[in-house]
Amino acid sequence: MKTGRPSQIPRFRTFRAAGVAVMAVGLLGAAGSTARADTYDLTADITSFRSWIPAGNASLNAMVGSTALIDSGVVAGTYQGGTYYWSNLVPFPSNTNTTSINFGYDPSIFPGRGLNGFSVSAGPAVSVAHHVPFDLATMTFTNGQYYYKAEIGVHFAATDEQTGAVNIYDDVVQITANSTSPIYNPVTQQYQYDTYAEADFFTLAAHPEFGSVRVFDAYAQPPGNPGNSGTITFRAEIGSLDPLGFTNPTGGAFIDSSSNPGLNDPHASPVPEPGAAGLFVSALALLMAVRRARPSGTGQAAS
Repeated sequence: MKTGRPSQIPRFRTFRAAGVAVMAVGLLGAAGSTARADTYDLTADITSFRSWIPAGNASLNAMVGSTALIDSGVVAGTYQGGTYYWSNLVPFPSNTNTTSINFGYDPSIFPGRGLNGFSVSAGPAVSVAHHVPFDLATMTFTNGQYYYKAEIGVHFAATDEQTGAVNIYDDVVQITANSTSPIYNPVTQQYQYDTYAEADFFTLAAHPEFGSVRVFDAYAQPPGNPGNSGTITFRAEIGSLDPLGFTNPTGGAFIDSSSNPGLNDPHASPVPEPGAAGLFVSALALLMAVRRARPSGTGQAAS
């Protein structure tokens, strides 16, 4: 004989478990909000540049700004049958407040494509507690012309307005080209490029787990024409400015989960907002609590 009454008990337990989970989330949020927030002034600088260049730098005349790079004599690697060398390291002292640079090869060799550009821009002053994520800076890469590899030193700092304490994070941004030979189409009498093979990307050398930021080439755009310049936000938290990753891609910036994306990988996609990720985790925790509260059996009718 079915009583019908006990079947309501698991439902009560479910609502009670849900209430406890919501209260726990609320308490955690309240505990986090009590942490003291200090105000920090943010700065971002470019500190150095070096790249791969041909031996002697005679055939391509690689430049950073208006300065021709010098062959350091150290072999960097080979590309399309040619041997490349590391250039000299060009320093940009932090007191010069260098926030953007242009680099490329002789424009007479690659006419009409413009230079590559890289820039950093610190966010506005923030009032934040330790270990709370915030937007430290934005980084923009403009993919103007062919350039195989470059390394750009970056320096970020957050200075406590109250105490003068400085939190510093230094890294190297590695810019790499994915370039292949175009295919000539005799019908259109034009060269055809693989847009994903031509796209260039950059990574943080110390954190390959963040993946890479991909920007398509000016002359090899995919459907939708996102452009050849992309800006992303660099997230961090106070505590040696511990890096967290890239967020908020805009325009032509796309994120690849790999720090060395394949030449023909079309799966460049935006990064989810940290807020959305947090909501997903909270919802998952609540669902797990509900499942644990649910009885394992469905109940049997009395005979």
